[in-house]
Amino acid sequence: MRPRPALIAVCAALVAPSLALADGSAVQPSIRLARRIPDVVRIGDTLTIRGRVTHAPARSWIALQAERAHPWTTIVRAHPTSGGRFVLRWHLGPSTRTGPLQFRVAVLTAGRALTATHPVTVGVGPAFVRCAALVPPAINIPAGDGWIVGGLYGEGGPFPGIDACSSSPYTVTATASDGTVAATQTIAGLHSYTLVVPAGTYTLSARFCRGQATVTAGRQTKANTICAFP
Repeated sequence: MRPRPALIAVCAALVAPSLALADGSAVQPSIRLARRIPDVVRIGDTLTIRGRVTHAPARSWIALQAERAHPWTTIVRAHPTSGGRFVLRWHLGPSTRTGPLQFRVAVLTAGRALTATHPVTVGVGPAFVRCAALVPPAINIPAGDGWIVGGLYGEGGPFPGIDACSSSPYTVTATASDGTVAATQTIAGLHSYTLVVPAGTYTLSARFCRGQATVTAGRQTKANTICAFP
């Protein structure tokens, strides 16, 4: 089952281009982001942006700014450390508006942007909805069998899309590579499944949704079934 962390961290080595704004200074501040801002964030996520600034004036701020319509609005800000490093964290609360949003990171002095990264468009999507907690099998596992646990998730759709457990009841089937149906289970909406099957490789299906699982005897395998919406 693929991981769904609530924390989106921007922390690997990548340089984000800077856009200098005329302020009369001999040397413009320069911003380097550790990693590009992600294309999609969701309600309930925490967006963490790390980077470094050089030539920033004393007492300046590093700010994450957003814009749907002019002007730019500062969401969070922080002072850089003595080495010019900074960390910006923004938690997307339930009142955050969804839809496309422009983001940039700027150096601010007296409320004025001295320089900023090039704007990027980010989709603010609805919150990730997790299926109910996985449950162990309710039967003794036969020798040579294992079990598959997971949930039915809808993903995609119009940008920024959804990522949510199915709220409708569904029936999930595990089919072996030879076409044999090894297990089937009917599940209530927002709940998870547990399928006991012999060791092997399986295709999971529920309506038009699909998943894959490789099962080891005596072991649990986590595998979601995904409804991919265009």
